[in-house]
Amino acid sequence: MTTAKKNKVVILLSEKDVFLVKIYKYKFNKEAGWETMVADDPKSLLELVLKEKPSLVLTDIILKNGTAYDVIEKITHNKDKKIASIPIVILTDLAQNQDVQNMKKLGVTEYLVKSETTFDEVISVVKQLQK
Repeated sequence: MTTAKKNKVVILLSEKDVFLVKIYKYKFNKEAGWETMVADDPKSLLELVLKEKPSLVLTDIILKNGTAYDVIEKITHNKDKKIASIPIVILTDLAQNQDVQNMKKLGVTEYLVKSETTFDEVISVVKQLQK
């Protein structure tokens, strides 16, 4: 049985910036009491979503070895309703209106721009989505 199935909040963080991964893991694990899994490329992101069914996905658009576009579409349009209903929060440097619109069309839950969002604001958004 995976951790996400034990009613514990499990965040799947997909980010290529090692420094940000360390900060978010600390904040999620120590301050919020959530478990954090990490993927740094599209392939591992999709594999972890399908295997672990996390409570929420927090991902950048630009990842190592590719982008999250195809993975997000595979999550939001998945036949398994448990997977398709996983909230997806984008946390990225891409702030163009077209990027936001493309992600919204794919079904992301929230779109945050890194330079405009504090760590505490990200945690607040995740908490809201867990209610």
